[in-house]
Amino acid sequence: MVRHVSPGVRFMPFQRFLLIAATFLAEGPALASSFDLFPVVDFTGSGLTAAQQTAATHDLMAAAAFWTRNITGYAVTDPGLQGITVPVGFAPVDGLQNTLAYTFDDLVYMPASNGLTYAYRQPVIFDSADVAGLLATGSFLSVAVHEFAHAIGFGLQWLTNGLYAPGSGQYVGPAALAMYRAEFDPTATFVPVEVESHRLGTDDYHWAEYWAGGAHELMTGFIDPPLFVSDTTLFAFRDLGYTTLAHVSGWATAQVPLPPAAPLLAGGLAALAVIRRRAA
Repeated sequence: MVRHVSPGVRFMPFQRFLLIAATFLAEGPALASSFDLFPVVDFTGSGLTAAQQTAATHDLMAAAAFWTRNITGYAVTDPGLQGITVPVGFAPVDGLQNTLAYTFDDLVYMPASNGLTYAYRQPVIFDSADVAGLLATGSFLSVAVHEFAHAIGFGLQWLTNGLYAPGSGQYVGPAALAMYRAEFDPTATFVPVEVESHRLGTDDYHWAEYWAGGAHELMTGFIDPPLFVSDTTLFAFRDLGYTTLAHVSGWATAQVPLPPAAPLLAGGLAALAVIRRRAA
């Protein structure tokens, strides 16, 4: 049977999708310990050819596979936790090479057993003006991996779960902080968060570009090739109530670097992704 959203689900105030009935995609008994990410793609309005749609679908599935490989389950047993649905759409946003994509809170789940807020249904919208170019340059996959991280909760669920205070620039989740000390800065008392870009949806939702992990990490505000995903980013999902691998796996096969001189600025209040050329 189809399992419907429980009363533990609440709707966020900036919801932009009409939810007639939110359902799990899977049938049968709950597998509370497992994690999955279900992209539901609608190419209406994308302007993509059939071949481009095939390529985009491949990249979206690869992005989902990267995160489901590295996030292994939930730290709490709850029948309502069976994965995240990510409706993926395409719409005009602001023309070429500005906002590439955005992710926003739509539907979250709050299990009483640990009080954490989990992403449940998080849409990702790509700017239809940019998608063909992203596919042509091989950048679409990198943007998708970044946006899916936001959809799972990176940045978007920090405040709700007590991991970050807006404007502080200091992420204090214990798992990511411990890994940050092990990877990059043994004396750190927090993980630096971007607060100086002065861009809505970038500040407070990403690692600082000039943190000890370097500017090439995928989840900084600006993304500079060659890209990598740190174990600090992976362990931030432990702070959000997920179980993960001990180290990032599979990035070498998932990564498609963005072209030089056109770094990605991605972010969240909706987790915006913007591509701009740096001033000379």
